Amino acid sequence: MKELKKLKVRFVLIIMSMLLSVTSAIFGGIYLTMREGGDRQATRLLEDLVRHDGMMPGREPRYDDQTRQTDDGGKEIPPEKPAIDVPGIPSIFGTANTNAASDSALLRNSFAVRRDMQGQILSLSQDKGFFPGSSTSTALADLLGDDRTSLESALDTLSALDRSHGVMEINGISYRYLVSEKPYGTVTAFLDRSLENETLSRLLSSLLLIGGIGMILLFLASLYLADRAIRPVGKAWERQKRFIADASHELKTPLTVIAANADVVLSNPKDTVAAQSKWLGYIKSETEQMAKLVNDLLTIAKLDASEDKHAFLSFELSECVTNASLPHESLAFEKGRILELDIAPDIQYVGEESGIRQAVGILVDNAVKHSTGTGNILVSMKKEKESGRIRIEVSNPGDGIPKDEWHRIFERFYRLDSSRARESGGYGLGLSIAKTIVDRHGGDLSVHSVPQSMTTFTMLLPASRRA
Repeated sequence: MKELKKLKVRFVLIIMSMLLSVTSAIFGGIYLTMREGGDRQATRLLEDLVRHDGMMPGREPRYDDQTRQTDDGGKEIPPEKPAIDVPGIPSIFGTANTNAASDSALLRNSFAVRRDMQGQILSLSQDKGFFPGSSTSTALADLLGDDRTSLESALDTLSALDRSHGVMEINGISYRYLVSEKPYGTVTAFLDRSLENETLSRLLSSLLLIGGIGMILLFLASLYLADRAIRPVGKAWERQKRFIADASHELKTPLTVIAANADVVLSNPKDTVAAQSKWLGYIKSETEQMAKLVNDLLTIAKLDASEDKHAFLSFELSECVTNASLPHESLAFEKGRILELDIAPDIQYVGEESGIRQAVGILVDNAVKHSTGTGNILVSMKKEKESGRIRIEVSNPGDGIPKDEWHRIFERFYRLDSSRARESGGYGLGLSIAKTIVDRHGGDLSVHSVPQSMTTFTMLLPASRRA
């Protein structure tokens, strides 16, 4: 049906929208958290670099290049506190030894530049510490021409930007930078972002791949869940359509009979009421049948719509079952049957008294109408000692009900023999009403039938609760 297909599509769209939103929020949170963590780690490393004049903690900085001393022959006098080398700090300006260290991977292709107050380069930091040159020309001479040009251009750009930190590119490589003021001038630390970007790129690819596969699996799961979810709706829809069709069919017959007999009466306007009594009797009979059908339909609609259990009160169930059964004693007598009652006394129960009385009355009336052969009609009620449940049984002799029909006789408008049901005034609603009442009390209504013998309807009510 188109309506159910639309409902299924809408259901899937709602599920997928919710899952996509939740998944995007989770994966987005993971990505942003990782990126933020990388930013914090990179910032910490840059701060450590500039704090130690361009070298990682553990390596003592040399004295400023301008304070280096030479002897009379021009040979440099070693400083009192020489630098302590820390391996694993590679640079784009030379081959590095990458020993394991907590942050060595992030320090790949990182370097620092010291400049004086006039912006002239004093020294560059590498894996072996500061260049030992005592002048700018000596420091730059250790760089290749392209590297020197790129470095000078980057430093000029930073001077023009007048920002202490940020991101920039040198020779096509993205670097983080941090500029710090020093007594001799400034120190600028550069940290390669290649590993950081590569890690974030792999993380993003993994999240997209996992998310894509997950969404496909979730889509298939949502289709399955949608089928399971709308299956009861489909059954209810089909029952509703069948109910309307059956009700219309049942109402059509008495209305047709009433209209036909009314036409007969109207065709003889001069006849007396007595002369027209047969046709008027048919009209009255069909009107009563139709009124009964309408009342049953209203009862079903009321039971379907009502879920309020606040009407459950304590009452004497023994008296209720007795009062529901005795009015049918005369009908049983007319069919040559005896209505036998075996009801345990003084059983109290919490429920809807009028509903239980109606359900028991339907079962007894059904037993009287369909009893054939020899035997009596028996109504029994007892309380099970172990479970505390109430067992009410209504038995009658008859042709029996085929086993494959046991579950169907509680369906609305279902009748084993439509012609005989019509003669007895039934529409196939009584057992459906009785089962709905029992279900509302949390109980169970079932049938067991032996062909050409006894048919027994069993009503099991759960243990009584407090009102």
